[in-house]
Amino acid sequence: MDTIILTSMQRKITKVLFEDAFNLKTYTLIMGYSQITDVSQNREFQKIFIEYFKIKRSEAWRKTYFDYFEAHKNNKEITLAQILRYLYKKTGNIEPLLASHMLSTINDNRPAWDISLLIPRLPAADPYWEKVYKLKGKPKITEIENLYNKITDLQKKFLNSNIGKECVGLFDTLVSQYAHISDYKKIELMNWKELENTMNKFSQHSVRL
Repeated sequence: MDTIILTSMQRKITKVLFEDAFNLKTYTLIMGYSQITDVSQNREFQKIFIEYFKIKRSEAWRKTYFDYFEAHKNNKEITLAQILRYLYKKTGNIEPLLASHMLSTINDNRPAWDISLLIPRLPAADPYWEKVYKLKGKPKITEIENLYNKITDLQKKFLNSNIGKECVGLFDTLVSQYAHISDYKKIELMNWKELENTMNKFSQHSVRL
């Protein structure tokens, strides 16, 4: 087994690149700030949140979104379906990605909506495929919730795998000051589905940091 040893300088450079690439300062600012400010009124927070998650919606839509966010930000039991239903009632749109950004900020053990995780794992005949992935017509919220639960299960499975544990350990070593963020967010930031493929290919190598 080959071993790659990083020098002190290489570790420092890697840490800076790692932090910048994942925009960790902004992410931790959002997570901390959301708990101590009124997100429905604080325009600075809203600007940071919108830019970080690349949200392009009207002012009226943003008011609806952040009003609900503020009202439920301390409810760790809130579900994606509840957020989706509220936004649909108020805006007429079903937007799982934007709803999941709110949810994963309220509860960082809930992943962001990422349908691409399921593409190689769903059979072509899966009834959700046409309705959700190809988005033909408006998918039902219950169907989105079912898919979201599948995404959550896939992430749990990855986190419990040897590769998942190695990825989390690598993250904690390279940017130890951010080790407190959830393991779900760590592997999400590291694009875990690509890491899984890469690390499977090169599992004969190890890295000593």
